[in-house]
Amino acid sequence: MQARPATDPTARQDAADAADATVQHSTVGTADPTARQDTADAADVADATAQQSAVGTVASPSRSNTGALILAAGMSSRMGSFKPMLPIGTLTIAQRVILTFREAGAGPIVLITGHQAELLEAHVRDMGVTCLHNAQYATTQMLDSIKIGLAYLIGYCDRLFLTPIDIPLFSAGTLRKLAQCSASIAAPTHGGRKGHPILLSGAMIPHIAGYTGPGGLAGAIRASGNQVELIEVDDEGILLDANTPGDYQKLLGIAP
Repeated sequence: MQARPATDPTARQDAADAADATVQHSTVGTADPTARQDTADAADVADATAQQSAVGTVASPSRSNTGALILAAGMSSRMGSFKPMLPIGTLTIAQRVILTFREAGAGPIVLITGHQAELLEAHVRDMGVTCLHNAQYATTQMLDSIKIGLAYLIGYCDRLFLTPIDIPLFSAGTLRKLAQCSASIAAPTHGGRKGHPILLSGAMIPHIAGYTGPGGLAGAIRASGNQVELIEVDDEGILLDANTPGDYQKLLGIAP
């Protein structure tokens, strides 16, 4: 396994209204890290991110139209096995999710790691993914992992797909249909049931990155004042997760 690089100092803010944050993370790749913060609140998040994920260096992302943020920091406690590495057909769950985003043209693709981070980072090393590590994964919430990714991506994406890694069967066609939506927040539905990934506009990224209120991601979305636009898709995969061994067996039975 490739050794992780040493860390640099935590982010330094030059001014509250124009902050350039140097955020240290684990990476698939090398270079100098600089994440541009658009708001003072988001700059504060970048400071926290530097403290939580100082396990390596990461290059600033390239400017793109639609990025993707995949959350994989969890403990997989209900499953009993490390979910991202579980096979479905010839691919693992992590590989399936990443390749679906790539098929739909999304990029940069950012993967938030936590539990068994080194194993997962080695597994996706050649897939063109940037891995950012939530070092406090055992004691923080999903929104904290989201903020790590958003602090890195602020100013680099016009919009962003967001999903937990344990929903591996959504299709590239679903992503393309979501991408046609111009709403601030869009979510796919199947049979009237809401699923993942969701799509965030670029304006939502600094808002969620700087949110400090209650309710996690749902609370941040409510506080934005924006309605979630629901997009009906013919894709049951948006609803199917791998939280438990029973869920996983169901995925195995229907995966293409």
